Amino acid sequence: PQSSIHSLATAGLDTVGIRVPKGFAGALIGAFGRPLAAPSANTSGGISATSAAHVEADLGARIPLILDAGPSAVGVESTIVKAEGGRLRLLRPGGLAAREIERVAGQPLLRPKTASAAIEAPGMLAS
Repeated sequence: PQSSIHSLATAGLDTVGIRVPKGFAGALIGAFGRPLAAPSANTSGGISATSAAHVEADLGARIPLILDAGPSAVGVESTIVKAEGGRLRLLRPGGLAAREIERVAGQPLLRPKTASAAIEAPGMLAS
């Protein structure tokens, strides 16, 4: 189906990832007043940066600006959940605990029995 979301924001997939950050990034997006499409601050397939120094070491020469709001409070990848057919399925465990998602959603989170080779969302690349 036709979508108003640019393919760069979906990595060419038929899904879109929505991140709801806290702290500085959340305040910046709130001040902007609109959703913001942006990649992670690391080379695709690499380990996520947890400080401005990591971003500088990985991407420094390729980007014009790094905003440093201090080190990441959670040093692991984002949790990825897929909402489909009224059910929630865990695609990648991360900093947000599955039990917290279940508590807020009021339903169990389906978990894969084995790791899937299929990439269903941006950020599911092996690191």
